[in-house]
Amino acid sequence: MIIAVLGALAAFVLLMIFISVVTWYRKCPSDRIMIIYGKTGGNQAARCADYAVQQFRDLVPLLLLHGRYSMVRTSQCIKYSFYKNVAFIILQYAYGFYCLFSGRTVYDDFIVMLYNSLLTLLPPFFLGVFEKDIPEHMLLRHPELYRGVQSGKHLRVRDLLLWTLYGLYQVGVFLLVLTACLAPHALGARGIVGAESASLSTLSAWATTIALCTLLTVGTLVTRHWVVWTFVGFAASVAVYFIYWAIAVLVAPASVLAGTMVHTLACPVFYLALIGGVGLALAPLLLILFARALWWPNETQIINELVRLEKGKAPTTAAVAKKQSTMHQV
Repeated sequence: MIIAVLGALAAFVLLMIFISVVTWYRKCPSDRIMIIYGKTGGNQAARCADYAVQQFRDLVPLLLLHGRYSMVRTSQCIKYSFYKNVAFIILQYAYGFYCLFSGRTVYDDFIVMLYNSLLTLLPPFFLGVFEKDIPEHMLLRHPELYRGVQSGKHLRVRDLLLWTLYGLYQVGVFLLVLTACLAPHALGARGIVGAESASLSTLSAWATTIALCTLLTVGTLVTRHWVVWTFVGFAASVAVYFIYWAIAVLVAPASVLAGTMVHTLACPVFYLALIGGVGLALAPLLLILFARALWWPNETQIINELVRLEKGKAPTTAAVAKKQSTMHQV
């Protein structure tokens, strides 16, 4: 366990050094050309422009709405994608210290191949397409919110480092839960994985299920605007995993997950590990979200609270009808 933590810290230090070196070389941004249609020049200039608007008043929704939403969606998609890969893949690296880098893998080969291309494809995709942190009418009412886009606070190196630390913390939680529930049968200290092949299969099934449930739950917490497709994305990710888990014995008999679904779901300790692992992994994020909303709210949370207050003060149809009836009687 100590060796795994030291290895993860070394990888984190190397990552910070790499990011620091990359930030030294800043490229000049490409020139942007905006054309507003007029009576001269025809459409030739507009065809060569990055953006073309019909009237000056179209600049307001272009910048305050679509420009800000584009930045928020892109930054959220990048940070969540960065985090989910750190938390999922570093677990395999940390597991190498348990099996003395004997070549054993904690994940099924198909799970690794399908992780980004199918299992967790839709949640960050829909996050980058439909995410809205503030309603549209509030953005037009408070144009000063665009300053956050100009300052670049939505995507900073510090944010990536914090999400990396959070992913490493979750890796430690996964190892702690798996060690407490499965050792010494599935986690050996001599470069082997138990005395039976079922031990490795059980370890892979437990680790994959706990990790995916945690990562998808974090995705639901960082999503602030829910539409039908958002629900479809998360539901499809869960369905694809359980479908593959159920038919792995048919489509991939040599898979480490083949035939493990029945006895895993019938084990009471598995549900204890699942609830405990996901709960411990989500605890820091939930505490941070609660503390920020209660004591250190940002501008987005303040605006959303104003929206809720406005909705609460809006008179209902029954109240309006009663008031009109009273006025009519007078």
